[in-house]
Amino acid sequence: MTRMYDYKVCNVQAGHVTFVNGDWQGHVPLAAAAGASDPFASCPDVWAYLQRVGPDGWELVATVVHTTPESSYDVLYLKREL
Repeated sequence: MTRMYDYKVCNVQAGHVTFVNGDWQGHVPLAAAAGASDPFASCPDVWAYLQRVGPDGWELVATVVHTTPESSYDVLYLKREL
């Protein structure tokens, strides 16, 4: 029997989940958030996000830290069985 999975790729910046599969996670539209003093404040913090999706079967399977001279961000990889 072949198992089928669904995946989420989550970008994390400043302790907040900012994008999931390319979709902005903030409560404030991205254009408006870009001009704010803390553009990620309207996005869920990592712990709250994982607590919210865990009961739906999502498991954290890997993390990667991306560092450039200008910034650093984490990528979380989650999966769940369909």
